[in-house]
Amino acid sequence: EHAQTPGMLFAAIVPSSHEYRLPEPNGEWAFFWVIVHHPYVVERIRAIASPAGPSLQAPTDGPLVTSLVELVTAHRQRVDDRFTREARLFDLMIAFDRTAWANQHRGDEREELLARARRLLETPDAGRLNVEEVASAFGMSRSNFSHHFRAVTGLSPAMFIRDLRLQRARDMLLSDDHSMKAIARLTGFADANHLCKAFRSRFGFTPGAFRRQMKASSRAGG
Repeated sequence: EHAQTPGMLFAAIVPSSHEYRLPEPNGEWAFFWVIVHHPYVVERIRAIASPAGPSLQAPTDGPLVTSLVELVTAHRQRVDDRFTREARLFDLMIAFDRTAWANQHRGDEREELLARARRLLETPDAGRLNVEEVASAFGMSRSNFSHHFRAVTGLSPAMFIRDLRLQRARDMLLSDDHSMKAIARLTGFADANHLCKAFRSRFGFTPGAFRRQMKASSRAGG
């Protein structure tokens, strides 16, 4: 038995003899799934999952969740040809491999490194920090820091920085105090258009649509 908690992912070959049960008779289980038919990708994921186990911790700022969201978003919007779709499946396979490796090797070093990077990037004047400047703060060159960060966390520094900026932008969108241009400047994006493209790629909708949706939900709740 493998208990699934929020933030976890599991891989299964379908059909199979797996059974899925809620822990309580009236419980709920929110999830989404992706079915992959590509023979090579399926076999690689099966081989990767074998030593790691079917269940993985998959942080929302990690490469696997990012790859899954981008794959589903592109499928819904029908923007990929068959070559781009296959490339996304290979990206998913590699992200699964990275996440499995991180699960097998995770520990205090990973959490300490992520916490230290977050503290550095969440200071008020950190909006424009790039990978080179973060690496310098760690006393490393960009190349050495990128290799070290990826080896310990399973994430690329650029992806980690981008996702922190987008999370901060998402928080700021809950307020009317800042324009889109100001949010882009404060979170380190070149302009509002750059923010919009990155936000839509990560979350599947534009910052403006997110703000409108949150306002509507707030009015409905009030």
